[in-house]
Amino acid sequence: EWLRVILQEAQISHQDIRTWKDSKDPELEKKKRRIERLTRKKHNPPIVLSADEIGPIQLIPHGGSGWFPEKLPGRIPAEYNKENGTAYYMLMLNVYHQELAGDAHRTKHSVNWLDFVSRERAKYPAEQRVYLIQDGLSTHWTAEVRSWAKANKVTLVPTATNASWMNPVECHAGDIQRLALAET
Repeated sequence: EWLRVILQEAQISHQDIRTWKDSKDPELEKKKRRIERLTRKKHNPPIVLSADEIGPIQLIPHGGSGWFPEKLPGRIPAEYNKENGTAYYMLMLNVYHQELAGDAHRTKHSVNWLDFVSRERAKYPAEQRVYLIQDGLSTHWTAEVRSWAKANKVTLVPTATNASWMNPVECHAGDIQRLALAET
């Protein structure tokens, strides 16, 4: 009880530690304004998609707590087989309709990224322009991705460096990691 009183008097509470990076991107404000213009248009909005990936995801056992018979605690092996390796989960959000789609891949390779975004692009009329918000990961900006975008009426919209918060799908990625993939 005394510890609680001491911590309360010192205004100290238990909190999760979060990391933060300041963006040094010289075009931060320009990119931010462009994304805000695309994502906040109220009347006759364009097709705006937001994409990113989660990973690497590994299915490994984690200790924890639970209710067990006395003197028979739950056990998990200290060593495990990595038969299934790692995976990456690619996410696509239709910003205006708030529709989320995803696909798992073994690697973060540009071929997988292009396959994913082209399948998602195919859900919309070919004659309509699509805006795709994505971060600056090199696999998102290869010559093949740029060429495909140009040929398929897709405008690639970059977020600023170290500013993933600009990408609307990020809040959903965080929820998926926290709720569905916690401790995997």
